[in-house]
Amino acid sequence: MYEYLCNDTPQSPAVLLASYERKEMLSLLELALWKSSVLNGEMFRDIQEIREYPVLDEEFDVRRYFDQARVLSGCASIIPRVLAFL
Repeated sequence: MYEYLCNDTPQSPAVLLASYERKEMLSLLELALWKSSVLNGEMFRDIQEIREYPVLDEEFDVRRYFDQARVLSGCASIIPRVLAFL
């Protein structure tokens, strides 16, 4: 939408809608990659188990674990390659 506001040439609603749909697809892909990174099967089976884990290990930081999983999920290298096909 920002491009539409800054650009002097108006874009059709179909072009804008396609842009937002592409962004939504990439967001869903990023979430799927993150979830597969978080639930790798080695430590945890579901998100609830991760959130409850600090009861067993007081030094475990759920937020930090989620952030690390996002960095290590490979989104930075996968999404640009997928974007080339959209």
